Formats: sequence, structure tokens, C-alpha cells
Amino acid sequence: MKCNLPNRKSEALTPEEETIYRQQTANKMAKVMKVILRHLIPLLQDIPDYRDQRYIKYSKECLFLYGIMTSVMQTTSRRNANRVMTDPYTQENLKNLIPGLDSVPHADTLAKFLKRIDP
Repeated sequence: MKCNLPNRKSEALTPEEETIYRQQTANKMAKVMKVILRHLIPLLQDIPDYRDQRYIKYSKECLFLYGIMTSVMQTTSRRNANRVMTDPYTQENLKNLIPGLDSVPHADTLAKFLKRIDP
């Protein structure tokens, strides 16, 4: 995949310009991620779900995609993931990116889910 981002210093001269630049970058990244996720979701549906169906709040696809996004966001721990991923801007972006995500799961929920899946 070819990267179209230029190799140069920031053109932003003010914090406001930097905010606009970051938002544009995030929008571009979201478009790329949507294309990737569109192909990944059907593959995730084949993985068995061992959770008690009576207590499921998040689909397995949502949990997997949330886990991928915690890696993309380079969270260093569950505590850090909870702090970073529940930021209002991040939550809005995740809801737009992950189909069916109404609220952001707790990182412990993801850990418990992944623990029961055979790698």
C-alpha cells in the first residue's frame, strides 16, 4: 500500500490550524479503516463466541474491532485504554467507525472475551 502522506514539517502555524489538520488526518484514516474493516468483519464472524448469550452487551465483532483500535491507538495497558478510548472525541470516532457500537466497552470486558478464545 502506497503512503500518500508527505514527508515534511507541519504547515500549521497556530494550534487552531493544527486542530483542523489533525481532524482532516483522522477523517482520511477513518476512510481507510472502513475499507479494511469491511473485509475483516466477515472473517471475525467465523470465530466462536463462548460467552453466556444472556449477558452479552457487545457483539464479538465490536469487541474485536475495539481491540484492534486499542492497538492502533497504542494504548499501553487496560487502564490506559479505558482512559484514552473513552475520550469524547475518540468515542464519537469509534462509533462512526465500528458498526453497531453504541458505547465503548471496558477494557476488562475485552480481556475476558479474548481470554476464552483459542488463538
